[in-house]
Amino acid sequence: AASAIFGALAVGATAAAIQRWGGSRFGAATGAATLAVAHTFWSMAEVAEVYTLHALLLALLLCLAPGTSRRGVFALGLLAGLSLNHHRMILPGSALIVAFAAFRAPDHRRTLGAGLALGLLPWLALAATHSPGSLRPVDGLSPTGLWLRRALLGGQGSAREFLPFGEGLPAAAGR
Repeated sequence: AASAIFGALAVGATAAAIQRWGGSRFGAATGAATLAVAHTFWSMAEVAEVYTLHALLLALLLCLAPGTSRRGVFALGLLAGLSLNHHRMILPGSALIVAFAAFRAPDHRRTLGAGLALGLLPWLALAATHSPGSLRPVDGLSPTGLWLRRALLGGQGSAREFLPFGEGLPAAAGR
């Protein structure tokens, strides 16, 4: 159900992004309608996967990219950082969008970096508490998912529970 909701939101965000980049209302409606009836897009929305959230995040990043206000640039950095917590395949698109924003609003580069750092905070917290080998998605969990799962367990979980090779870890190294 969440994939379908993200898909519907991605269609709306696509229309907003097209208009934000100077497209007409007709162009935005046509682009959104094309995505709305695309068979491949909705076949991915029927299953619990990352694709529709990925599309939504990219569309939202594109909505924020043309802005040059301090708040808009911070929001872009924050969303870019959070999107990198979602799935690493968003890196090429988000990196280009962030680079464009840094070029377009050079006075707000520090603000962009602050938003990006804040958005990456869950991933950085995980990196600080786990060994480098454990920073890959395991059983469908992103680094943020691992971090949240560990936080929800109240710090009682161990790497032995999360990692496929965890059975071979000594008990002290798993904590």
